[in-house]
Amino acid sequence: CFLVGSIFVGYIYFAGPKLAAEQAALATDRFFAELFAQAAPFSFTIVPNALETVTVPALTTQSSDELKAELAAARVNTPSNVDSAVQNILDLPVGEITFLEYLNEMPREIQDPFIQMQDEIDQLVFDLNQKYEQKTLAERIGEPSALFYPETSKFKGATSVYPSQRVAEAYFVGQALATQFPSQAQFYTDFLNEYINNGVAYGHYSQLDAAVSKMLVDDYIQSA
Repeated sequence: CFLVGSIFVGYIYFAGPKLAAEQAALATDRFFAELFAQAAPFSFTIVPNALETVTVPALTTQSSDELKAELAAARVNTPSNVDSAVQNILDLPVGEITFLEYLNEMPREIQDPFIQMQDEIDQLVFDLNQKYEQKTLAERIGEPSALFYPETSKFKGATSVYPSQRVAEAYFVGQALATQFPSQAQFYTDFLNEYINNGVAYGHYSQLDAAVSKMLVDDYIQSA
């Protein structure tokens, strides 16, 4: 009996962690299966010749006073966010997980077109940034020290304002998730409004720059 008991205890000692890991993996698989079962079909499609057909209006000059008022208003609405860590759209909650985790677990038939569309929007933004070399909001009001997290105002090493890659990426992600989880659409709308407003508070771009960035994404989605 002692020998049998020793073998059993030894089995539990060595097999226990393995069984626990397997159970955790199964629980994770069930979680994602249930999450994707709740999601509506991914209805966005890749836009043919998007890089040649989707664009934005020509650059519009805003007065310094108008831009200063926008910055002041944005900072009043986000007093606790300006000095804290910069937001990242990859941390956007999707149920109990982040968008990054959700993206990594997407079925390939959703993940592949999603990533390709995001890449195309990024390329559109980059091309238009070369055409419209807009300065940051902070620079346009003559207060470069008002620019928070300057590294996040850039894309591929260049300033990204008109349109803003930060806004375009977040807006595309938010629109896609609102389509997949319509019951949570208001949450994503509220999150995006705060996220985009924070970019104004950081001195990255104006509300007009943000609106043009969202319009670019809308045009891309509707052109499919």
